[in-house]
Amino acid sequence: MEPNAKTPLAEQMDFYIANQKQLVQSYNNKILLIHSCKVEGVFDTKTDAFYAGKEKFEPGTFLIIKCNEGDEEYTVNYRTINRFSRLVPACL
Repeated sequence: MEPNAKTPLAEQMDFYIANQKQLVQSYNNKILLIHSCKVEGVFDTKTDAFYAGKEKFEPGTFLIIKCNEGDEEYTVNYRTINRFSRLVPACL
């Protein structure tokens, strides 16, 4: 693979994001199986989508995603709390 070439999974993700608005109009709250930049199946569960994708396509070449508005399905937010404390000996 070329250094700047996108993986098949990245291509499927780009397709979903670029077409999300139209996909939500047709498939809101459904699970999509996307391969070769097209919707290959619509499911009620991610498990069903996974087994269908596994039967038809090579691993890493298809995307399973819940079709919703917003970016919650493909964005992860991390929050951390840093606490700095001084170690104090138990016996002074």
